[in-house]
Order: sequence, then C-alpha cells, then structure tokens
Amino acid sequence: MHPLHQSRKTKYTIGIALAVGIVLWWNPLHVTDVLRSTVQWALQPVVHGGYRVGVVMRSGAELVTRIGTLYSENQHLHARVRELESAQARTDDCLRDNAVLHAELGMAQRRTFDTEAANVILRDAIGGQQWMMIDKGSADGILHGAPVVVHGEILIGRISDVQSHTARVDLLTHPSSVVNVRGVHSRAEAIVRGNHGLALIVEDLPKDTHVENGEMFVTSHLADRIPPGLTVGTIQNVAPSADGLFQSGVLIPAVTVKDVIVVFVVR
Repeated sequence: MHPLHQSRKTKYTIGIALAVGIVLWWNPLHVTDVLRSTVQWALQPVVHGGYRVGVVMRSGAELVTRIGTLYSENQHLHARVRELESAQARTDDCLRDNAVLHAELGMAQRRTFDTEAANVILRDAIGGQQWMMIDKGSADGILHGAPVVVHGEILIGRISDVQSHTARVDLLTHPSSVVNVRGVHSRAEAIVRGNHGLALIVEDLPKDTHVENGEMFVTSHLADRIPPGLTVGTIQNVAPSADGLFQSGVLIPAVTVKDVIVVFVVR
C-alpha cells in the first residue's frame, strides 16, 4: 500500500505542476497579469530601497574619487607654492647682491688705485671674525700684504696668505694687524693695532694734540704699501697712556665685516 500511495502522490504533484505551467504559458483570463502585478507591488519597497542604496553608493564612490582628486591637486599646489617661494628667495638674494655690486662698482670709479674684485667664500667662525677667505689668488695677481677695501675706500685688512686661486685676509682686528693712521681734523699721527677681534687699539698719539672722541681716522702716508686716506674708523675713549708720554684710545671700525660679501684687493 505504501508504494502505491507514494506513486499517486507523485502523479498528483506532477499533474499540478503541469497545470500551473499550462496556465502560466497560455495565461487564460490574464491570471498571470494579476499575479505579476501583485508580485511587483509586493517587491516595490525592496526595489525602491535597492535603488536608493545604489544611488548612495554611487554618490559615495564619486565623493571618495573627488576627495582623492582634490588631495592630489592640493599637494601639487603646495609643491608649486614651495617652488615659487624658493624662486622668490633666489631672486631677492640676487637683487641684494646686485645692489651691493652696483654700489661697489660706482664707488670704484672714484678710486685712484687699481683693485681686483673678489667674493668672500669663508669666514673665521671660531676666532672672533679675525680673518676671511676670498676666491682670488696669485693667478689673479693677488700679492701677500696687499690691502683690502670695501665700500669705496674703507680699509678692512690685508692679504696674509696667498694660494693659486684663493687668499686669506687678516682683518684689522687681527692681533698681527698694525696700521699707521692719522686724524682727519687733528692730523695727529698714530698706530692702530688689532685686539683679538674685539676692537682696534690706538697707540702713540702725541700727548700735546687735542683729539676729539668720534674723530675719523684714515691711513697715513707712513702706512706700508697702503694708499693714504683710506677710512679706518672713529676714535673713542681718548686718554693719556700709562707712561704719560702719549695718548691712547679705541678705534671703532668703519664697517661691520660680517655683512661683507664682496671685497677689493689693492694691486
């Protein structure tokens, strides 16, 4: 009985499936239209929700892409700004150097002696700014002991060592520096010595000559291999020397050499 029962059940299932298939195929009385409409109505919220999810996902993807593009453009703009700032800095530096050169060359036309222009390439960073290195040497006609000037006719030192393409300038404040000077107004002759980069010491001023604080001193005709009349500095703290035979003082250099970038070596 059990096998027969199963056989009938199978037949009924197949028959029902065929009947449903025939109805769906021929669609009598538009039955499937009603079914299709019902299914579409039932699934409408799902379809609408899926559409909104798709729109949101597409908008999110577009937003992420746009953010990435904006980030890349922002990085490019930052790089361009840095390039422009660097270019502006180079331009400003060139303008400053050009102004210095124009000033120096303009003053050079008033000189009565020949000079060789040179760039400062190294400074004394340890010993108190007592020397500097320039980019001209014996191959350019630079000689040992030659005076070095800036800003027209301001003496700053002398050549102490010469190589083929470089030379060392010992500044007036160097301990080995000794220069004969005279007062512009008092005409008093004196000797100026370096003082370890601190200042210039004025010695051997005649005790019977009145020298005002602030008087300008220039190189005298007694200065060895140095043209007379070069500006050296102004005198301060004039007082009798310890032995009472002369006067002494402190000479303030006419220029701050730490800012000098171009010098002229007297030939």
